[in-house]
Amino acid sequence: MRPIAETFYTIEPLIPSAREGTMGPVSVTVYKSGNIFAASSVQITTVMSSSANAATIGTDLQTQSSTVNFAAGQTSAVTNFSFINDANPEPFETFLVGFVPGQNINIGTPSQAELGIIDDDSVTIMFGPVTYTVTEGDSNVMLNITFVTSQPLLEASTIRITSIPTPGATNQATAGVDYVAFNQTITLPAGSTGHYYTVTILSNSEAEPAEQFSASLEFVSGTPLTVTGPDATVTINDDDAESLTVSSIESTTSLNVIPSTSNAKNISTTTSIGHSLSRIIPSYSITTSLMT
Repeated sequence: MRPIAETFYTIEPLIPSAREGTMGPVSVTVYKSGNIFAASSVQITTVMSSSANAATIGTDLQTQSSTVNFAAGQTSAVTNFSFINDANPEPFETFLVGFVPGQNINIGTPSQAELGIIDDDSVTIMFGPVTYTVTEGDSNVMLNITFVTSQPLLEASTIRITSIPTPGATNQATAGVDYVAFNQTITLPAGSTGHYYTVTILSNSEAEPAEQFSASLEFVSGTPLTVTGPDATVTINDDDAESLTVSSIESTTSLNVIPSTSNAKNISTTTSIGHSLSRIIPSYSITTSLMT
């Protein structure tokens, strides 16, 4: 029990935290108890926190002091504090507000209020590079699609990478025939600056033009990530050359020779040419007749 004849001051958070982009305000309530009948004033100031995620005076906020005035009979007063909006992604940070030392006042409990800064500067993530070219092989081919962050992650973050058709592509690659479709979540650990996902490009024996598919990124959970840049696009070049098979070409040349003193004679010559390729077309017969 505090003596009524004496005056005591305490301090508590009122608005305990705010987003960095708003630059506050956060606020505290200073309470006066005991002898409240005379007007008075006290001074409060920002103090560095000893927590692991302490905000830095001069970087995250300026040193701020305030004189809190109490009229006779007044028991509480509110004071606001602001902070600096920077572009650096950071964890939740805290600072303290307490009474300026050396005042001839009685300080009760709590004597300090903890206030917080909610960071709203997210790290960006994007594909890098955004275009890939791979040649289909006699067996499946593995292709790494990479993505990078704008700076090392402060904490773990989970993203999703998904295969999608390439917008506007004339020749779309077919999932299950040309590549293995994917819809995969990947957790990036603290300190990470990027990762990759391995795509399986399937082998087949069908002759095809160059085909395309794409991949997209999506933030799922953890440290906020903002996806920037275009989707990744993969072009698959075919290694199955289209060919032509000619089974045979038969050429027949007929010569009809009519001398003046004898009956006409017919001379016939046939030439066959064979060449084996992979596509078969009907055989052709070419006949040429020369009359003399």
